[in-house]
Formats: sequence, structure tokens, C-alpha cells
Amino acid sequence: MTDGIAPSQLADRAGVTRATITTMVKRMVRDGLTEVAIDQTDKRGKKVRLTAQGREFMDDVLPDHYLRISMLMSRLSEAEQTQLIFLLTKLSG
Repeated sequence: MTDGIAPSQLADRAGVTRATITTMVKRMVRDGLTEVAIDQTDKRGKKVRLTAQGREFMDDVLPDHYLRISMLMSRLSEAEQTQLIFLLTKLSG
């Protein structure tokens, strides 16, 4: 597998622990949404990527999610949105 992302990078981007990502990835593999393979550039590591079924699932879920987020954020002024993003970033460590 040449594409994909290391579980540690995925955890960092998602703002969760590596243990949480491990559990999530295992469940997604079980459900056919992701696959895990040895990292071809670093045989000690792993790479995770979405399967075709996983991409289809994300294509179905994300538009509605982004629409809900946009609707929520539209209630805030630009300054409030900036402050919210700052505070959420601060909370995530």
C-alpha cells in the first residue's frame, strides 16, 4: 500500500489518542470501511486507508455534516467563529 496515513498521524489530525484511533480503525476494518497494511517505506509501521466502501460511506456522510457545521457557524460573527476555533484548539491540546 503506497497511499494511506499512519495511525499516529491520523490520531494527531483527529485530536484523539493513539489508543482511540487503534480501536476506531479496528472497527472500521471489521466493517469493511478501511484497510491496514505494512508501510512500504518503513516496514515497522502501518498505513491505513479507506476502502471503496469507506469512501462511499464518507461521500454519503460528509456533505450533511458540513452543511450542519456551516449552519451552526453562520449564527456566529466572524470574530466569534475565530474565538470558537481558538478555544476548541486550546481544548484539544
